[in-house]
Amino acid sequence: MIISGSVASLRVEREFMRARRFCFVALLAIGLSACGSPADTGPADRVPSDSSSQGPAEKRKPERVPHDPPESFTALGAVALPPEATAGRTNLLGDVRDLAVALHRTSAYVASADRMQTVDLTTGKVVAVARPRAEALGEDDDATAPLVSADGSLVVTPFVTRQPGAGTQSPSMEFEVVATTPGTGKAAWSTSLKIPRGWVERDSSMPEAHVVGFAGGNVIVTVYTGYNAGRGDQRYSHWR
Repeated sequence: MIISGSVASLRVEREFMRARRFCFVALLAIGLSACGSPADTGPADRVPSDSSSQGPAEKRKPERVPHDPPESFTALGAVALPPEATAGRTNLLGDVRDLAVALHRTSAYVASADRMQTVDLTTGKVVAVARPRAEALGEDDDATAPLVSADGSLVVTPFVTRQPGAGTQSPSMEFEVVATTPGTGKAAWSTSLKIPRGWVERDSSMPEAHVVGFAGGNVIVTVYTGYNAGRGDQRYSHWR
């Protein structure tokens, strides 16, 4: 009886151990599945609710497909620029040279001696005209191209102007820088600097002003005549 009782107790103990192992395995499986559930993910790993129903293929951005560059362009749908764009810049063979035009997005900025026109390239219409405050000098083919700032916030156009004399002060020649906002062509600011009198007295040619860049809150403009063209003189106007 003692032996049979011991055997019975051993069987009970073995069944108890098996049941305990089964419970342990079941609890482990439940724990693993809970760790992988969306409810227990952290804020950084949680998928937004609006995209939770999308599959992996829908969540990925479409890949950019490379294309060969165009080999030619068609004149269909071309937009004509204002006549000032080519005034005095076409030779006898019909070749056009040195247009004073800048392109940015869907606008063209056409400079002439006394104005800068903003043209909408989608319609061909002139949406704005900017002019210097003083009397503009030179012909249309003396104008130089406007320059769009690197961040696309300004279009800057230089003009050569004349300031009338007052009292004992004789008239002076200046270059005026006019800044406009891209697209709308609205005036942002303008400023002017005198051209050294010695340059004008030594040379009867019309001075040329070129906007060449932007640096540290300044617009860099070069002004020269035939006399000082090789000197590379520069003048700076404040970017306001």
